[in-house]
Amino acid sequence: MRRSIVRIAGFLILLTLSIGTVNKILSFKFADGNQIFSDFYHLEKDTVDVLVIGSSHAYVNYNNGTLWDEYGIASYDLGSSVQPMWNSYYYLKEALKTQDPELIVLEGYGLSFDIEYSDDSKIIKNTYGMKWSKDKIKAIMASSKKKDWISFLLDYTRYHTRYASLNKGDFYPESTYLDANNYMHYEGLMGQYLFDKANPVTFHDVTNVTGTEELQEKTEKYFRMILELAKEKNIPVAVIVTPYDIKDEAQRKFLRAEEIADEYGAKFFNTNLKLEEIDLDPNTDFFDTAHMTASGSEKYTRYIGKYLKENFVLSDHRGDEKYAAWDRTAEITRAFIRNGEMKNSENLSELAERIAGEDYWVVITLDGEDNNSDPELNRFLEHIGITNADRNYIWFLENGKTAWESGIGNNEYYFRTESHDILISRNEKKNKVNVDGKVIKIVNNGINVIVYDPLMDMVVDSYGIDADEGYMVVR
Repeated sequence: MRRSIVRIAGFLILLTLSIGTVNKILSFKFADGNQIFSDFYHLEKDTVDVLVIGSSHAYVNYNNGTLWDEYGIASYDLGSSVQPMWNSYYYLKEALKTQDPELIVLEGYGLSFDIEYSDDSKIIKNTYGMKWSKDKIKAIMASSKKKDWISFLLDYTRYHTRYASLNKGDFYPESTYLDANNYMHYEGLMGQYLFDKANPVTFHDVTNVTGTEELQEKTEKYFRMILELAKEKNIPVAVIVTPYDIKDEAQRKFLRAEEIADEYGAKFFNTNLKLEEIDLDPNTDFFDTAHMTASGSEKYTRYIGKYLKENFVLSDHRGDEKYAAWDRTAEITRAFIRNGEMKNSENLSELAERIAGEDYWVVITLDGEDNNSDPELNRFLEHIGITNADRNYIWFLENGKTAWESGIGNNEYYFRTESHDILISRNEKKNKVNVDGKVIKIVNNGINVIVYDPLMDMVVDSYGIDADEGYMVVR
């Protein structure tokens, strides 16, 4: 009898553990939402000096690596996609259970929202990263209509059918991976998300807008609750609106929000009124009208960091081993900025100089007919240090030095990075570069370049120099 009871108990324990593991694997891991909070729980207690909460404007535009490099500020972007004030409030309540920041930065975009509830995907992104607690339950209830409470609280009903969409991130959520919406989650970036591709933007001028407009009732309620909670905890607050294509109505709401912030002794700073002073370039510093590139966020964060240092008492933890994780964040951020600048360049000399450096592994193929005599292509190769150019030739460079070259016969070379398989093959008629089962080739006649960043463990750029189109860079 006793043996049977032990067996049953053992089975039930095993079953519970199995169900827990399966649920953990199947649960959503959105890089622009709940995964940011999941990562937050891995931080050592009381290490975050500046806690940034808010929408994607927060986790894209506030650059933790630059704040650390320039000012020694240990910050975390606890943001989520289209985060309304009620989610910001519960994020703050949850965060203060493990962190005692010197400053709370509330990104102000959510103050302009007129919504009463979030849509389904945003509820998941804005609440499912939180650990189960009374505050998570309240966050779900504040985010959704009463009739939907049970379906969101029973979270497994939302993800139990996603077997077909499982990927690396579901099994290794702390790694670098592509999520279900094709957003890349990057390990070690303290919640921030960095874009590398620049797109020209234009902004509406609101510098002359006057008058105020009332905030949506629910938005104002939770905004005041955030300010009251911070005051109760004796933590100063900076409400900062990052640059975006703001409209007159939103600006009048921000003017009203500034009045409310003043009631609580909080700073309010709308940087949309300081675009010229910040010197953001609308052609090179933005991914879209709400989100900056990595290099744009670097420029913006230098400006904001100076503002924070001038207005608040903030520690400088550079050199403290306890904060080594931010050294890693800064290193990855610098790589992002470097890679983004390369990806947005079409200057052959600049591109050659970058791949000839010590930061990359590079595959270069000379493709097509009789292009080994083209002076432009030869100049590009010579800049890298390659002088033995021949048709259908391949070079593999590690940190600026040739690690392998194909020769003129049939040949191939295989190597594996931390998580990628790369196979290079040559025959007399055709070159082939296969990365994780996918052939990468941009132009048929000219030079093809594939750039791998070992720090990021990913291909960060691939382009062709097209001999048929005046040696134009093609991506």
